[in-house]
Amino acid sequence: MSSAITSALQKFLQPILGNAEHAGANLGHINVPPHGIKQEELVQSMRKIYRDSGCKKTSFLVVPDSQTRTKFEAVSDLDDEEEMEDVPSQEISLFSDLLETLRANRNVGEQKGWLFGSDTIQNTGKIAEVLPRSIIVIMWLDSEMPADCALAVAGIVKWATEVSLTDPSADISILTMAADKESNVLSDVVASTGSNSKVENLDLAALVHQDPVTGSTVLGNYDTKRSLGHVLQACQEMPQVQRLIISFDEVFSSLMVRYTRKPEWKFIEYIFVTPDTFEYTLRRMTRLGNFKTLVVTFPSTPRIPAPKLVALHELYVVTGCKVQHAEVWDDECLQVVTKSRPTSREERRRQLWWSYQPDSTNRRSIITLAPNDHLFLQKSGPQPRLVENAHLGGFVAAVVDLASWGMDMNKLLSCFVRYSLRSEEMMKRLTIQGVVAKGSVSLSEKEADVFRWTLSYFDYDYRLSLLVALDADTLLRSIKVHVAVLLKHGILDLIRIRPDSSQAGTNLRHKILQECRKTFHRLRYDGIVWLILGLLGQTESDASGAVKDLLSFDKNKVNHRISRIEDLLLVINDYSGLNISEAVSWEFGELDQDHVRQIQSHFLRAYIFQLTMVHPDMAKGTGSSDVNPVFKLASSLSRCSVKEADSQSLASLYSPSFLIKGDRHTAYVIAHNLERSEDGKLSLGFWTSIPGFVTAEWLSQWSPDLDLFRVLNTWINYTY
Repeated sequence: MSSAITSALQKFLQPILGNAEHAGANLGHINVPPHGIKQEELVQSMRKIYRDSGCKKTSFLVVPDSQTRTKFEAVSDLDDEEEMEDVPSQEISLFSDLLETLRANRNVGEQKGWLFGSDTIQNTGKIAEVLPRSIIVIMWLDSEMPADCALAVAGIVKWATEVSLTDPSADISILTMAADKESNVLSDVVASTGSNSKVENLDLAALVHQDPVTGSTVLGNYDTKRSLGHVLQACQEMPQVQRLIISFDEVFSSLMVRYTRKPEWKFIEYIFVTPDTFEYTLRRMTRLGNFKTLVVTFPSTPRIPAPKLVALHELYVVTGCKVQHAEVWDDECLQVVTKSRPTSREERRRQLWWSYQPDSTNRRSIITLAPNDHLFLQKSGPQPRLVENAHLGGFVAAVVDLASWGMDMNKLLSCFVRYSLRSEEMMKRLTIQGVVAKGSVSLSEKEADVFRWTLSYFDYDYRLSLLVALDADTLLRSIKVHVAVLLKHGILDLIRIRPDSSQAGTNLRHKILQECRKTFHRLRYDGIVWLILGLLGQTESDASGAVKDLLSFDKNKVNHRISRIEDLLLVINDYSGLNISEAVSWEFGELDQDHVRQIQSHFLRAYIFQLTMVHPDMAKGTGSSDVNPVFKLASSLSRCSVKEADSQSLASLYSPSFLIKGDRHTAYVIAHNLERSEDGKLSLGFWTSIPGFVTAEWLSQWSPDLDLFRVLNTWINYTY
């Protein structure tokens, strides 16, 4: 790092490190450059400043994900032992870990409800650490703002400000860091607690090179066709040069694969990055190997600084204006759906920084749909936050839970959710579902424990947490755990219909459904969830001849789900004391009629806002067995269709027309995996049927005179 940055850090950190005579917590935020400084180098420099200042505080570094933690731990292990021997060790943890520790430290009856000194934490079934009163907590904020990150920031600020006021010996410093200014939420969170503590700010980004396009040629007004033509021409004219093409446009990359000619394949390698191949791809980009041209496609913009690349003749950065498959809140149907969204200003800025390779590339080109790089940035908006989208429901529920810590939940929500109508919508939904009431969690104590501690596991999909939390006997709770894990991690890819199956049509459907035996036999017509649970009881090794002939099981994916079920059972047992057997089996006991009704009722309560009404399309006539029924979400009356499944998917066995029984019949299903296509049409991936009498029973608790729409629609006006 430059001497200017080191000097600025030293000057900034001296008051932040604090001392016991300082009244109140020491709070600060650093705006980190998006390029040019490695995260681990910055943190190591800060630790050396601690050493030089004589700081003896315990140090906690909190990071967004396991990969980042591994990276910091590797650097920490390489510390010069003599050089750092007087520096207190640094504990590296995730936001979820910090949140767990804060919850464990909360104990009514202590100073302001916080454990102190040598107290032992045993209230969760685990013995955890009591947070020391002389501590510096450094949090590397996630620009996507997942719920764990937001809640951990809120919790540690509440802890720090209260403990600093009540414990004269406390010497607490809280420091947040982020590579984008929009993530600087510390001042707002401090204000929401009622504290008048001042937050110091340091902008390191102002001290480094700030123009990512320096030295690059910007090719503006390039649509996909023109971009493709330009890049392919370069590959054809000079196939032997070392060339790296970094694409943030999936459509561009797919078309390039299609139009690459056969003679060029020996010079070009394609990598479509997935979470599993991300680290490999970064290493691969530093050495091209036998291939002259490497095309790397990122489906979303990486949140880490671009690495220093291998020496290249040409570098192309194809910018992306859209994230193709994002889980976002949809104001039209009032659901979290999968659809494309515009890339944010921060994402676009990070894309441009990948072109800044002044020491390793002869020719650098940025290809963009916008006329120039300035308009490319200007025509974008703020970074979408997970707490405003996929994590919305679980985050709102968790904030209500934190109200018992003395937090103002409305002020806290406004710190993180910039669209207040979404918070209002979700608060009303959680009330209707019986999760919250009068500003607190309204579940039973045992249900609240399971709900609270499984939210992070389910990435704050509160529906899954509610499903497993609702009280039930051991058999039903075990089944619900299995169902929730399959819904979370994927269900359609576990079992496939063999392409060489000799059966066909309705006969194939009948034979496969007949193999769903024992526990889920009576539920097999109600949706693919129950069919797959029933079939998983038969492995390929001991399955009947019919199953072996008709179906193929992906054992690796099935084993992955088993591991996730074990993880979830461990969480539930540790924090609720339910003592469910952690031996995972797809074989369950027999379900009687009461069991079936209860699990359907729990499913409905958890997914009531995805309840969908199905009835014949009167405009196309009725009475035909192959008529396409109309699907409408009960809460918004948004019309949707069922996404067509390929012939090898078990979802293909569940035709929507099977739901219709008679001209006037209305069926009810839970809609799973909602998607909105580029043409604006809404579809669901698969459905789970709910009997009409179960729906009527749920509705009767509100008012038998009202219809579902009037009960479920919150009447919030999103048009203004």
